[in-house]
Amino acid sequence: SKILGLSTLTFKSGALKDLLNPSRPASEAEKKLVQDMVAETFEKFSSIVVTERDFPDQKLPTEVADGRIVSGKQAFDLKLIDATGYLQDAIADAREIAKLPENAPVIRYTAPFHFSRLFRFLGQKQDTNPKVQVSLVPESFHLQAGKLYYLSTHLFFRQ
Repeated sequence: SKILGLSTLTFKSGALKDLLNPSRPASEAEKKLVQDMVAETFEKFSSIVVTERDFPDQKLPTEVADGRIVSGKQAFDLKLIDATGYLQDAIADAREIAKLPENAPVIRYTAPFHFSRLFRFLGQKQDTNPKVQVSLVPESFHLQAGKLYYLSTHLFFRQ
């Protein structure tokens, strides 16, 4: 941003209101807060996995507890899951566990309908190479009343 002559000015109502702002280095307080959140989440995850998967010594194996991503096969080998499969396999297992007949109906919940979704089906071809267009001139703004906007002064005043 120094090459382009850009800078960031942040207004906030609390010390951590712009937590993880990419335009500045993270403070020690921010790093501690985020690390504490990560540790808390991991502890919760660990306790659930240890309890539900019945690990010996009530702790996760080292190869699981380091945050790595594992494949389905690796998760099975590490006893993190009971099986691998597809959605239909999971549905069949759920029916079996619930002692339901093979033809028991499955209810699939979907996101609520939004009118804007129709536009996808009205002849607009899905663009496989989406383009991002940014215009930095005031004529391009379509502001709505009642909303708070931050408008950079460089758009309206010469410096």
